[in-house]
Amino acid sequence: NKKFAAIGSFIFALHPMNVETVTYISSRSTGLAVFLYLLSFRMAISSGFVLGLRFAVSLFAFILALMTKEIAVTLPLLLVIFTAQFDGVKKLRKAAPMLGFFWLVLPVYFLYRIALLGHPMEVESAAVEKIGWVTYFITQMEVVGLKYIPRLFVPVYQVFDGDSMYKTSFLNVGVISGAAILLFMVYYAVKNFRNNRVFSFAFLWFLTALSVTSSFYPILDAYVEHRIYTAMPAFCLAASYAGYFFYVRYSIYKIYKRPILAGVALILFVFGSLTYMRNNLFGNTILLWEDTVSKTRAKSRIYAGLAYQYLKKGDYAKAEEAIIFGKTAFGDDTVIQLAYCWILGAQGKYARMEEALSKIKPDRPAYQSDYYNYKGLLEGQKGNTEEAMRYFKKSLAIRKDHVDARTNIAVLLERSGKHRKAVNWLRGAIEGNPYVPDFHYQLANLYLKEDRGMAISEYRLTVELDPFHVGAKKALQKISY
Repeated sequence: NKKFAAIGSFIFALHPMNVETVTYISSRSTGLAVFLYLLSFRMAISSGFVLGLRFAVSLFAFILALMTKEIAVTLPLLLVIFTAQFDGVKKLRKAAPMLGFFWLVLPVYFLYRIALLGHPMEVESAAVEKIGWVTYFITQMEVVGLKYIPRLFVPVYQVFDGDSMYKTSFLNVGVISGAAILLFMVYYAVKNFRNNRVFSFAFLWFLTALSVTSSFYPILDAYVEHRIYTAMPAFCLAASYAGYFFYVRYSIYKIYKRPILAGVALILFVFGSLTYMRNNLFGNTILLWEDTVSKTRAKSRIYAGLAYQYLKKGDYAKAEEAIIFGKTAFGDDTVIQLAYCWILGAQGKYARMEEALSKIKPDRPAYQSDYYNYKGLLEGQKGNTEEAMRYFKKSLAIRKDHVDARTNIAVLLERSGKHRKAVNWLRGAIEGNPYVPDFHYQLANLYLKEDRGMAISEYRLTVELDPFHVGAKKALQKISY
């Protein structure tokens, strides 16, 4: 029924759980990967698994989806399930040679990732050592069963950076409840594999889609909203078919037709309204982090995130207040301590920054990169140019895209009287990544001495990239006067 197929599409478009991905706040790769995944699936099915243009497009889209994000590895399995369920085993055997192309791509893909990254997944996850496979699996039963699934039906109390309260025992009420829901889905899907194929396929699709991020392989964040985006098409399929089922069943009683459609319209209106409100929340970064802090306080980085947004607006008092709350909750947590150094450095409180930095023992590359950047900043303030440059380069050796380290090198070169070298250094950084506001801001500061017009142009570009950039805004106001 086209009417209810359209309703499924509207659910996908209006569902509040999709906001995080669609607004490009995080995991932009998820949106692109799911698009390519669905395109590949649609073209493969419509090709009838016969070699031709549609099949070639499907295979190419699958490869692109894999190169975008690992979640696409489940597509060959989904194609097997769909073919067996809707076309039968005989058609599956006939399609097997063409399906084999999809399965052959997978080992090549994993070998490519091992050669490129040294590991078949995205990175050698720190969560493997910190959390462990079993703990992650136990936790995900509760997360999927009691957080993701309920919020698909009633999308309330959504949070941008959710709690990661890991469970270590199966004998937990939340884990048992979540496991019961998932086992029911598996039981229903298997039992109705041929009888009620749409619901069965939707359940299997949902579980298959989430199996990459929400099963055994540990990821540091247990609950993340954008992960549900990969399984959302399956939910929309089940929801629209349920609406169609009830509509057809009760259509003989004409009195029920309009109330059913009115109920569907009301649900879509509520989803759309919640999406509108959540989209507005995501449009204001300070409100977004304040909302996150009000709903979950299980991570140190949410305080650092809120502090950073205050810092960007030039509100140093609130930034420091947010970090002090974090320090109270997490003590000597490295993320909090590094953020504290960052805020002190922005205010020029270098003595306190040095004291805070002396307490930090960074144990991860990302932390080490920040740590060396701050060490370089302190040495630069003391006039130890060579030592400062050494630390900045150590920071970049660990993380090549460290923006602050790159801009600090330019500032250091300028202070040393190497103006042209500083300008060229920032131009090189901009060529590598033209969308970093601070690169343009620092370049504008350098241009002020020689080319006012170019400085204004770079300040304006900074504000275009970051409308909340306080430094660039103040500089433009000052120049205009």
